[in-house]
Amino acid sequence: MSVDNLQYLSSEQALSDLANFITAMKKQFKASKVIVFGASYSGYLEVVAQSLNTFKPVNACNDAISVATAALKEKLKTPEGRKALKEQFNLCDEIDINIKNDITSLFRTLAANFMNTVQNNKVIEVPTIDDFCGIMTDKSQGDELARYAKASGLVLKGQCVEFKYDKMIKEFKNITGWDQASHFGGALRAWVPMTMYGLPPRDQRGYHDLASAGHIIMTPIQPVGARTELGCGSNPRPLGHGARPLPTELSRPPEEEEEEEEEEEEEKDIAGQEEKEEEEEEEEEEEEEEEEEEEEEEENA
Repeated sequence: MSVDNLQYLSSEQALSDLANFITAMKKQFKASKVIVFGASYSGYLEVVAQSLNTFKPVNACNDAISVATAALKEKLKTPEGRKALKEQFNLCDEIDINIKNDITSLFRTLAANFMNTVQNNKVIEVPTIDDFCGIMTDKSQGDELARYAKASGLVLKGQCVEFKYDKMIKEFKNITGWDQASHFGGALRAWVPMTMYGLPPRDQRGYHDLASAGHIIMTPIQPVGARTELGCGSNPRPLGHGARPLPTELSRPPEEEEEEEEEEEEEKDIAGQEEKEEEEEEEEEEEEEEEEEEEEEEENA
């Protein structure tokens, strides 16, 4: 967990290591198939037989979170709104709208409560998706923002919400151990600098512009400089441990790739033939024009 080690950590590295582990196990247990459960396996589907994600989005829950996030953004615009948010969400500190990293950290911290639940649903002893969405879709609990605050409170159980960016950096610089009881435990210390270099948007899925992607239900979170300020460097180091970079496209069955290659070859052949025919037509037209000019010259003579 030292800075010297963290500088090599990136999302690409983590996924590559996972793919290498699976590949090594398949060599040892050749008759066994590998099935992955959950998320975060994008780009290496060729090494597993199947990937399963048992979470089915609840549209009403998603819609309520979107409305709540928009309301939170509006509240931040006025001193009265910021004061109300501090009380409503039990924030540890006052909100300073001029500190952009604090605002980003606030959105990230509140969103993380939901994201962590989806990642670890019914796996560890934390509130489940049903718990969160039960509150978010219960209109008797108040408006969407009030429900958002109550759902977020399920995680901290009365503790105030720490969102100040400088405090977060200070905690992450503590490399004395893996204190899982701490809100900034060792696992989270690794997670944050790793995700400073997240997976690139998949152009072929229409996700090049994440802010306009249809599946985003929370305010897009702008990146902050945590990786640099933690001393991990401004750029990820080369991949190690035999890892390879993520492919530019999602993995597909070999037969689909072969079919696509054949189609591309056919299209090239057709395009080449059409180009050749166009050239021949142009040559014929030029010859006809020359013949007409010669005939006109003979007539004039």
